[in-house]
Amino acid sequence: MKNYYKYLIPYILLILISCSGGGGENSAYQYHTPDEIEIFLDEIQSHYSNIAKVESIGTSESGREIKALIISDNPENLEGEPAIRLTGGIHGNEKMSVELLLRFIEYLTSNYNRNTEVTDIVNSKYICIIPVLNPDGLADNSRYNSNGVDLNRNFNATGSSLQSETKALQDYSLSRKFNLSVTYHTGAVLVNMPFDYGSEIIDGTAPVENNLVKSFALAYTTGTGSKFLDNPEVYTRVYNSIYGDYISLDRGTINGGDWYVINGSLQDWSYTQTGCLDLTIEITKRNPDTESDVEQIFMYNRDSLIAYINKAEEGIYGRVTDANGYPVEDAAITASLGATAGDLIIKTDHNGYYNRILLPGTYNVTFSKSGYTTQTENDINFSGRSVLNVQL
Repeated sequence: MKNYYKYLIPYILLILISCSGGGGENSAYQYHTPDEIEIFLDEIQSHYSNIAKVESIGTSESGREIKALIISDNPENLEGEPAIRLTGGIHGNEKMSVELLLRFIEYLTSNYNRNTEVTDIVNSKYICIIPVLNPDGLADNSRYNSNGVDLNRNFNATGSSLQSETKALQDYSLSRKFNLSVTYHTGAVLVNMPFDYGSEIIDGTAPVENNLVKSFALAYTTGTGSKFLDNPEVYTRVYNSIYGDYISLDRGTINGGDWYVINGSLQDWSYTQTGCLDLTIEITKRNPDTESDVEQIFMYNRDSLIAYINKAEEGIYGRVTDANGYPVEDAAITASLGATAGDLIIKTDHNGYYNRILLPGTYNVTFSKSGYTTQTENDINFSGRSVLNVQL
């Protein structure tokens, strides 16, 4: 993260020098510890307080704080702009997933008011970055949390089986009403799409809005400036043991269950329970060993992530109010294409704002909440970013 240092005053450099990954570009890379990440996030907030704010989303099973960094032109408040969540380190031994997000934080903050594209993104989005969801696993170089639980199999758990880290992210996400997200992993190079809990090719399990999902996944792998497919390790096919054959990927993308079926993944929970499209993105087969390799993996993904974030503006947005003009929180919004109701069900935030990603087309959009009369706006044609305010 050496580029970050030129923007810091000398005493901060002394604090963070141990986090830099060593000397030359081919020296052994030193991955950041949970404590170093906390220092980094706090210093980012201190020096970019106009666009950056650190928030605690909860604690791990062993009591480590899980922190998020909000990057926006007004990080104190949701203002109706698209809300994007980026998560790393759900598996603690997949360290490159953490480093990528630390470098993306550096890139956005250090280039604000220097780079037009970055400035526009920060001014028009609410970006929440959680570099490490599993700090205990990161500290122990373990896939699992301190209870030996795989957090990416825990999002459908209940009662005492639900881990602190999982509940923290669930509660935080439900309060923020994110409409687009990414969860980073290592172990392969591909974009894994909902759903994980079943296979499209074997039993037909797929989102109703699979075309929308695929459009956003391809924005990551082939969008403007994307270098994801430049990585020579990108998977072109995977083996499905149940199907008994290899499955070809579409430009680096695959429905999760066509690779292998799991239950309780973050991306499935996000889609089905919050109306937030979450992609599981595998960025490298293994944690790289050198500074230059870490930087290369970041560069394969940086512009892909920007293209994906910018796509969050495709669809409808607006505000839902009551007869007196007061915001209606938790109003559900469903978009139907013809007779087919979409399965991304989003809700308004505490200010009544919503953002609903959509492909261009003509939709019937229904707004509902208990205690109010359900309202449907019929045959509304949308292309690009369109506003639709509703009074219940």
